[in-house]
Amino acid sequence: MFVYDLDKGCITSDQLKDDLKAASIIVLLLLKEINIDLETDNLATERNIKTTKQAVSGNCGIYVVEYIEFLSINGPIEQVNDFYMNRWREKMAADIFALDFDP
Repeated sequence: MFVYDLDKGCITSDQLKDDLKAASIIVLLLLKEINIDLETDNLATERNIKTTKQAVSGNCGIYVVEYIEFLSINGPIEQVNDFYMNRWREKMAADIFALDFDP
């Protein structure tokens, strides 16, 4: 599992691996349900070192959304940082507001 950690100083790599142990087992079980067998009992956990440390703890949700968007287009995740945070908040608000008007 590749972990995009915004606050690398919060927990150690060993703590992160321990915290994600159950998730790695569940992911493997879900993959087996759709006939994907990775032939392992445990997924390795790797912490991405390119992620920016967030300045405000309340930004984590927007960071998650932006990481998903950037990863889906193979965008440079290094550009996901606090500099654009206000724009992303406005974009998210506009996207949510627009849902009321979609046919």
